[in-house]
Amino acid sequence: MSTIGSRLMVITIGATFAATVAFMAPGIAQADTCGGYAVRAGDTLSALAQRNHTTVATLASVNHIANPNFILIGQCLTVSSQSAPVAPSVPNTPYSYQSAPQIPSQGGSLASILTQAANDQGVSPALVRAIAWKESNWNQAARGYSGEVGMMQILPGTAAMLNSQHGTQYNLWTAYGNAELGAMFLRDLIGQNGGCLTCAISAYNQGQGNYNAHGMQNYSSYVAPVLNDMAWR
Repeated sequence: MSTIGSRLMVITIGATFAATVAFMAPGIAQADTCGGYAVRAGDTLSALAQRNHTTVATLASVNHIANPNFILIGQCLTVSSQSAPVAPSVPNTPYSYQSAPQIPSQGGSLASILTQAANDQGVSPALVRAIAWKESNWNQAARGYSGEVGMMQILPGTAAMLNSQHGTQYNLWTAYGNAELGAMFLRDLIGQNGGCLTCAISAYNQGQGNYNAHGMQNYSSYVAPVLNDMAWR
């Protein structure tokens, strides 16, 4: 490297791609003129990909970056693409839903059962109804390829874990119990993900372990449709 004094190099080593942030090169866009995102000191493609719910490979491809380990301070990047949609920032704000105490009811329509369960567990009824629609089209008779059961597509093992952790005895084979378990699971996932709604929705579908290991891999196929359904379910 020539003229070492003119470059600032920060190397971050991660479990995915390592990224190097270099000096401010002449002609690189500044934050006030960049139409996308202007790289800042300490940024890495890995961190930007995680923040915008995409992948390092996608960012490198969209921005024509030959070496994903090397980006420049002030470099203007496009952080979204049609092939890898970026989750909107609003749903990632800390999630909060407060409901008045409800008396559980085992009767009524499926919509009312889902709403009741959401209120019982202190999560958004629109969220529970949208998840149930995405999972099963509100079909309690639905069965998944891996053994998922009912409207909320709960695995028997997950139901047993939730009942054990919360001291409950909900029956996932009934619409009422299935809705309660699904709403309870969503409440736990929201808490585990620090109030991040999109993170919890993603983890409900791909599993918390997979989400922790690989990030959000299902935004366009699962998270976005659920967010859209929340507006009218």
